[in-house]
Amino acid sequence: MKKNVKSIPVFQLPEGTTNGLEVMQFLDFTSGPEAIMPVHRDEHYIFIFQQSGTSVFEVDFKSMILEGAGLMLVRSGQVHQVQNCSGITGWILALDKTLIDDKFRLIFENCEGMLPLYPEKECLQLVEKTIQLISEVHHNKLHARFHRDSLSLLVKAYTGFFAGTIESSLVQTASKPSRPVSISNAFKLALSRDFREVKQPAAYARALCLSLSYLNEVVKQVTGFPVSYWIKDIILLEAKRLLCYTDLNINQIADELGYTDYAYFNRLFSRNTGTSPLEFRRKYHG
Repeated sequence: MKKNVKSIPVFQLPEGTTNGLEVMQFLDFTSGPEAIMPVHRDEHYIFIFQQSGTSVFEVDFKSMILEGAGLMLVRSGQVHQVQNCSGITGWILALDKTLIDDKFRLIFENCEGMLPLYPEKECLQLVEKTIQLISEVHHNKLHARFHRDSLSLLVKAYTGFFAGTIESSLVQTASKPSRPVSISNAFKLALSRDFREVKQPAAYARALCLSLSYLNEVVKQVTGFPVSYWIKDIILLEAKRLLCYTDLNINQIADELGYTDYAYFNRLFSRNTGTSPLEFRRKYHG
């Protein structure tokens, strides 16, 4: 572990980026661990369209392998690293999160356990055509007056293929009323944004103009767990990220997560993970 690492690196779109996006094509690209970027977060979203090859990712402590033709998504704020690439042909779109349709963001923020994606061949063909158009329009500013509008429509179509593939994979969605699903998604989006400052279930209910009992009922119906579970879950995930990828001490990590009672934070972590924060850090680093 590197010394004096006080925060997890946060990568932004390169200076000089236009239109809020970067698009890159790879042709038979191979790279081992020595050439891969360090563990980091991105302020933007990463949309990967792989046409062939094998990629190995670690995203928030979960190993994911994309084999052959498929799609991969890394959300803004997730701690991740590409660990290995072999014979990769495909495209990467780095996209400012403000350019993503709100309906799609709700889907992307609630796709745990569903990645990578393997759409039908016809969908992948449309994905390929769309990313090629995005690249051409982005790099060749034809019809300057309508350039951004044209690019925005193409980006919406492209990200829509990802959102549509995720939604079609949610076998349970069809049997659930749309309102509960929408409410649950809105709660989890608000939680991902505000969990450091807001930890009371009632506060999320108020923000969504709902009673706490109804929000709990809906979230449990859709996800299987109540509101308090998800608040605790995201806090523990962020704590694990900071324990593994920074040198912050336990009190500093508690501060980062909005806790001034350090003993309480220690008890919360230990009770829910079965190990103390320090022991968790030691185990991760061997």
